[in-house]
Amino acid sequence: MTNDPWYYPLINQLIQIYNDIIIIYDPDNLGSLGEIVSTLSKDYILHYYENELGLRSAISSFKGKKILVFISDERLCVPYDVESRAEKITNNWSLKIIFPKLHIEVIKEYPTRLQEIYTEYKSIEGSLKTANLDETRSLVRLWIKDDIDCKEISDLVSSIKQFLNCEDPRWDAIAPLWGRLSYLKDNCSDKVFEYEVLDKEIIQKFEYFIFNRYSDLFYATSHNRPNTVNKIMEYLGYLQSEKLLLLCFDGMSFQEWNILKKKLEKHGINKFREGTIFALLPTLTKISRRSIFSGERDYQNPIDEDKGFVKYIRKHWNCEESKQIGFFYNAGQEWNPEYLNYEYIGIIINLFDDTAHSTKNVDKSKLLMQKNLINILQETQIEELFHKFLKAGYRIFITSDHGTVWCLGNGYKVEKYLVEERAKRALLYPNKTLADDFADKKRVKLFRNTNLLGEKILIFPQGREMFAAEKEVAISHGGIHLEEVIVPFIEVLP
Repeated sequence: MTNDPWYYPLINQLIQIYNDIIIIYDPDNLGSLGEIVSTLSKDYILHYYENELGLRSAISSFKGKKILVFISDERLCVPYDVESRAEKITNNWSLKIIFPKLHIEVIKEYPTRLQEIYTEYKSIEGSLKTANLDETRSLVRLWIKDDIDCKEISDLVSSIKQFLNCEDPRWDAIAPLWGRLSYLKDNCSDKVFEYEVLDKEIIQKFEYFIFNRYSDLFYATSHNRPNTVNKIMEYLGYLQSEKLLLLCFDGMSFQEWNILKKKLEKHGINKFREGTIFALLPTLTKISRRSIFSGERDYQNPIDEDKGFVKYIRKHWNCEESKQIGFFYNAGQEWNPEYLNYEYIGIIINLFDDTAHSTKNVDKSKLLMQKNLINILQETQIEELFHKFLKAGYRIFITSDHGTVWCLGNGYKVEKYLVEERAKRALLYPNKTLADDFADKKRVKLFRNTNLLGEKILIFPQGREMFAAEKEVAISHGGIHLEEVIVPFIEVLP
């Protein structure tokens, strides 16, 4: 039985190529899978070809590394001058090269289980005859050893159904359960048949909540817990901690929290006080993330995170003037000794948001994003960050500014000069006239609330749609899906 990675037959082809540009025709989108990305990115720059402008920009910026240009759509044409100077891999980068005796359409159904399939396949390859679709499916089901607790999936489905059957569903309870179910569903080789039905019911009932009850959240007290992200700083001030870390993982929904949590638990960080919090609408970084650190809900001129963090602490927290306040944008997952120079620290880590936006070939799920995140975190020592902060006596709080969802383009074009904020999942118009004009005869939802927005109007697409080319699929945020709006608020306990 082999211990070799399944992708070695692919990347071994690159060893003998000395050209600085290598064009790879990749019909099975293998170049976007986490194992290959993490392995190749150490020695190569990876570019997923979509258009000439992006390619030329990538070529002009690479220094010291070769560039791999992945082309998954055979209809795309590379500029002649680039193609003529590049080495090409045309027929030897596909699943058929890895599994020549199996039916490839079956293998494509298991992009996160390729190593298990490969190991078992190689052990019998010599005696195996070419298998058809049904024979391949039988073999794969025999080989895959799920470590998913199917009873937990069943229990989660049952619990979510019970909450949804209530006249006034407890969304703060449903969100963590849905995140856990989504995580397990994307870890499981078998389809969770009730998932799509539940998703549609959640979309319908949560949209009703957003349009009828969301604004009430802002009037709740934050002494015991904050309901909305703009109340986090107020809540933390009540704690009167000598040392405190507020860590925002940009774009982390509860599904991604399950990935991070498993990584931390593996390394002894296993005590958490888990809660939920509502992001601001629209669920965009510019709006919601700034509100986390400033404690303000200002759609017109939101204050930058670092300035807002310092300003709020100095003005509202009862702390000594000698306390040092530090803030770190786009921090890595590794420990930074400079952190210990400050008693109050705000940190933003973009791991989840960056991975969401860079995940290609989304197939109406976050499966590939989840797989990529698992592989990325395996290469980090993010647990050291938490160990050292806890050892130094900090209270640690983790949160997020918004979650993400997979979404499908609705084909609606937006005139940029008429809209104040424009994202795939949300549009912010300055007044009702412009909003109504855009919304006329379109499948969209208009959100009006003068207490929150003044005269501005938010427009959201329906369900999992986005303002993009028709049938385009991507992972994005900005809208009102449960996964975008309700995010983790976690205290890490010593």
